[in-house]
Amino acid sequence: SVENALKVGRLRDEAAAHMLLGMAQFNQKKFRKARSAFARAGESPDSQRLAGQWMDYLEREEEKLRLAEEAQAPLL
Repeated sequence: SVENALKVGRLRDEAAAHMLLGMAQFNQKKFRKARSAFARAGESPDSQRLAGQWMDYLEREEEKLRLAEEAQAPLL
């Protein structure tokens, strides 16, 4: 798995591995882990822009989920 490859190290493009991990975690709704992976990917100048775009997208999706949950909450 990508996580195992990152633990072992010596990857040619570690930032790309973090991007892939972040996307997988995002799709599994593991937003906290995805945010961490995108932040690590963003440390590389080559991945900084794409990682930032994913972070923005993640934040918008979290907000949509939060609003949907609030809309379903019973009114007091």
